[in-house]
This record gives sequence, C-alpha cells and structure tokens, in this order.
Amino acid sequence: MNTDHERIRKLLPLIAAGVEPEPPHLAECAGCRTELESWREAAHLLRTQPPIAAPPGLALRTRMAVAEARLQRENRWLTGLAVMLGVSAWLLFLATAWLIHRTSGTSIWSACLMASVLGSLTSLMAAGVVAAHRRGKETL
Repeated sequence: MNTDHERIRKLLPLIAAGVEPEPPHLAECAGCRTELESWREAAHLLRTQPPIAAPPGLALRTRMAVAEARLQRENRWLTGLAVMLGVSAWLLFLATAWLIHRTSGTSIWSACLMASVLGSLTSLMAAGVVAAHRRGKETL
C-alpha cells in the first residue's frame, strides 16, 4: 500500500490537471485528497493567468544560436579533417620520397621533388573536397 501511495502522490499534479483519471486510492486516503485539492487550486490559478508573450526576437535568436552551434561543430570537424590530411600528406611525402629514391636510384632531392608534386596534387584534391562540402552547406 505504501508504494502505491507514493506512486499516487507523484501522479497528483497530473490528476489535478485532468491528464490522469482519479484512482480509487483517493476515496480511501484523506491526505492524498487534501494534497490533490492543493494541486487543483494551483492548476486553477495557472489556468486563470494571462498568457505570457515570448520576448521579441526570441525565435530568431534561438535559430541563430542553433546555426552557430552547428557551424562550430562543422568547423571542429573540418579542423580535424585538415590536421588528419596534413599528417597524412606529410607521411605520404616521406614514404613516396623514400620509395622513389630506393626504386629509381635517383638522388634523394629529385625524389623529394617528385613526392612534393604528388603531395601537392593530393592536397589540392582534398581542398576541393572541403570546399565542395562547405558550398553544399551554405545552400541550406
């Protein structure tokens, strides 16, 4: 009975608002009936109050805050992508220079030049992907 009593007490605000039906427990428990009456008075007072208008520009400020949060999240993602691409390009440069030097017998400087060209092309392609991603988001 005690757990039922506590469950009913948690429902009293909903019962007072007319959202939940009155349980049989209220016929047996004077304490719950008294508390329900208090909740009904509070609900009545809230219903009789004039509606409060939202401050001017609240919807616009909310939309702007959501857009700013989304932009910050995307910028963090793009920053992480740029760092990852930079590290990958550096590792690719080193690996390519070493492979060119070892397999073709060219000097290490020539190999570095060839690897730089390949790395630059890769970076340009990555920059194009990021720019395309940003252009796509700007149209939303």
